[in-house]
Amino acid sequence: MARYAWYTRISDSLHRLTVMTLVGGTLYMTGGLVYTLYMNGKRYEKQITSAQNSK
Repeated sequence: MARYAWYTRISDSLHRLTVMTLVGGTLYMTGGLVYTLYMNGKRYEKQITSAQNSK
């Protein structure tokens, strides 16, 4: 295996860290959005069914 210069290894590590941060943050935000939409849908469904039952 070839040895790379120290600055190449550092820039590669920073690039990997940046990509993993972006991917991880995207997955985290997507999961939060899906959870929020699901919970709001359940709450709206409960609100509608209770309003129809009270009529």
